[in-house]
Amino acid sequence: MDGYAVKVYEKDQTTAHVTEQKAKLFFINLGGYKENEFEEFHYKMLAACENKSVAIQRAKESAFYKHTGFKSANSHIDDKYGVDVDDIFEIEDILAPLLKEKYGLLLSPSSNVVEDSLNMGYFKLEKL
Repeated sequence: MDGYAVKVYEKDQTTAHVTEQKAKLFFINLGGYKENEFEEFHYKMLAACENKSVAIQRAKESAFYKHTGFKSANSHIDDKYGVDVDDIFEIEDILAPLLKEKYGLLLSPSSNVVEDSLNMGYFKLEKL
C-alpha cells in the first residue's frame, strides 16, 4: 500500500467534516497455478486506489500474478466481472453494519509510509 496512511476513526460530531476521499481500501485475493502442481496458490493484498479497476490493475502488476500462471491456467481474481479475481472487496463494504455505523477509514496520501515487518512461524501459547 505504497503512498497512503490508513487511520480508523470513530464517527461522531467531531468527524462530520470528513468528506469523501479519493482513495478507497481494497482487499484482493489472487489465485494462480504452477505447472505440474495440483494446487491453486493464493496471495492476498491490500490496495489503496481510487476504484476497483485501478485495484485490479495493481493486482495484475504484482509478481504473484505475473509468475503463477501458464497457458490454459491463468492467474486470476475470481468473482470479478470481465476479469478473473478470486475475491476483491472494498474494505468498508465487508464491515459489520454496526461497525460501519460507528467507524470509518481515513486514507491520506503520505510520503513516509513505513512498510510493516512480516514475522512468520509458530509460537507456543505459553510464550506469548
